[in-house]
Amino acid sequence: MNATVTTIRNVIGVLPGSHQANRYIILGNHRDAWVFGAADPNSGTTCLLEVARAFGHMAARGWSPRRSIVFASWDAEEYGCLGSTEWAEDNAPVLATKAIAYINVDVAVGGGGFHASATPQLDDLIRDVSSQVANPDGPAGQSLLEGWAAEHNVSEPELGRLGGGGSDYAAFLQHLGIAAADTHFGGSYPMYHSVYDNYHWMATFADPLFKRHVAVAKMMAGVAARLAGDHRLPFNYSAYAAHLGRDVARLQSDLASQGAPPSLSVDPLLVSVSRLLAAAQSIDTEAQHITASSSSSRCTRGRACPMEGASGEGANCGSSKAMDGVNERLFLAERGFLDGHGIGPHYTWFKHLVYGPEKDNDYATSPFPGIRDAIADVINSNSPRKELFSRRAALDAESAAATGVEVGTSSANDRESDSEGSDSNGDQEGWKAVQHEIFRAARAIERAAKILEGQLL
Repeated sequence: MNATVTTIRNVIGVLPGSHQANRYIILGNHRDAWVFGAADPNSGTTCLLEVARAFGHMAARGWSPRRSIVFASWDAEEYGCLGSTEWAEDNAPVLATKAIAYINVDVAVGGGGFHASATPQLDDLIRDVSSQVANPDGPAGQSLLEGWAAEHNVSEPELGRLGGGGSDYAAFLQHLGIAAADTHFGGSYPMYHSVYDNYHWMATFADPLFKRHVAVAKMMAGVAARLAGDHRLPFNYSAYAAHLGRDVARLQSDLASQGAPPSLSVDPLLVSVSRLLAAAQSIDTEAQHITASSSSSRCTRGRACPMEGASGEGANCGSSKAMDGVNERLFLAERGFLDGHGIGPHYTWFKHLVYGPEKDNDYATSPFPGIRDAIADVINSNSPRKELFSRRAALDAESAAATGVEVGTSSANDRESDSEGSDSNGDQEGWKAVQHEIFRAARAIERAAKILEGQLL
């Protein structure tokens, strides 16, 4: 083993925005590899470089995005996402307030079959862009969206989530609460991290005509262009709320099957998801009104006006400022899902309470990871309950002191549970810790709703 200590270097390029130069869409890929790395990461590196080259040609001809686009080539990803993590932590004060989204590409092509993962507010955007990209593995005229749906025999393909820490999106989403997405072809492949992950294998088996590379590059460019150029950010929090509602329903079913006491309730989650949905619908209506106002009163300065969108849509200065305010709430809402204490005592750096890694698998994504881990602790009896309950009580007291509102985790539900005696798993304190995690996740969702409502900016 080579134990040399050496300097790592990220390479960063910026295409400044014309209207909001201090708002950033970040496109990233790591360039270090275990051996030759034709798939991991060079297929992704190729796509990132082609997207940068295309945008560079457009800029040379006079085009500019509304918002700045940052191109990032990360070093030392294979050693624990070091390059991206250090950069994100070093620039956290700026990124936390000004970064709109992070678009990742790692193994862009490792075989056939298209896959996309994202935070839910980006799902519709990714499906929309995929409808405009040709399917490299389908008949002439078939879109990537059509091929993607046909592969899974559905009318609308579902996206995965980015809760794990397996690539460079982790620092942006899991630590800073920045919306993120990742697209690629192929799943696990036998050449992974081996000497056989080379150009010969890629050109012979994985992507002989490199059409899959082209499709991923077009996806990345299309998503970036929309995020950087649309007057109204293409974020859909109604879809986010709908996904969370389904996650809560699955959680409720799992709790029942795992012997949770009747006093344990997911009602706080249901209430907070309902509020998030109402806030999402309200901000959508607000944006529609601003767009209508903009259309009826086009800016008189013409195409040179900094208030114009990258696609040339008109906007009077007043409506553009109003839409900027809407956009601030849209991209900052993801921060609401973070908790400063982290997912749990085992994962304090990972702060996203809605989608995060599983305790025993950094690569896997779990909805409500803190709740799931607390349930696993009860079922498996692997950790001390008193410590979990003490942490619950301390956090409740801290929250009450900060907000002046008494948190209800130790009220009627707990007293009812106490009066029932021991629960079916003989671990009363463990189920109290689960209830606490439910309250924590509910508060996180409510924070996101308040940001959309404009109450927490």
